[in-house]
Amino acid sequence: MKKKMILLLMLLACMVNAQADNSISANTVDIPQGGAATIDIKLDNDKQFKGFQLDLTLPEGISYVSYTKGSRLADHTVSTSIQGGKRHFLVASTATNSPISDDDKDGTILSITVKADASLSTSATPQAIISDVIFADSDGDTNVDGITVDFNVIQPVYNVTVSDINVEKGGTGTIEVALENNIDFMYIRFDLTLPDGVSYVSSQVSDRLADHSISYNEDNHRILASTLNNTAFTGTSGTVLTITVQADASLDVNAELD
Repeated sequence: MKKKMILLLMLLACMVNAQADNSISANTVDIPQGGAATIDIKLDNDKQFKGFQLDLTLPEGISYVSYTKGSRLADHTVSTSIQGGKRHFLVASTATNSPISDDDKDGTILSITVKADASLSTSATPQAIISDVIFADSDGDTNVDGITVDFNVIQPVYNVTVSDINVEKGGTGTIEVALENNIDFMYIRFDLTLPDGVSYVSSQVSDRLADHSISYNEDNHRILASTLNNTAFTGTSGTVLTITVQADASLDVNAELD
């Protein structure tokens, strides 16, 4: 009897392990009010799959923006459709019968960008639901347990700082304009007021604004960095603009300019 009980327990353990071999997971998402964030869906699989489908149901106050394929889906295409309301249906398939890459066995297969309403309260505890998850291989379909995705709603951050400048008499120096942000910005505009004895030379964008161009209006000294493609700044901190200025040769070497 004792041997039978041990065998039964071993069988149950094997069944549990078999069910746990293929699973999905997602990160808890910090999302700023009025800002965007990404849900990274990961697959931990023991079986080799060729594609998958799933339903993503978003909570009130959070909307779907776009998706990005993970590196494990190099040879796959993804299609999306709205099933009604906040429910989105996503399918990943391959025309070449290529499997989902095993290079990163528990890596991201899909990243979904979502955006929060500016009015969403920081005390809210919204959850997204990923359900009806099916992975396909040459033997047929495998149902995988769905999951919930928790959101932490945080306040938006957008702080601009400007560096001090040390410039030699008659020489040039640079002013670094830096931005710390956790929400998307597509352009920056400001009026530049320089003290007597210092003049504007040029300005350039940093690699955070790779898709942007810059203009300077001599009449009102307005600087504008903008994009025709509605591209957001990359990153969340660091220099966005560098402004070059020149000091007059007659400027007092001990002058302090505010």
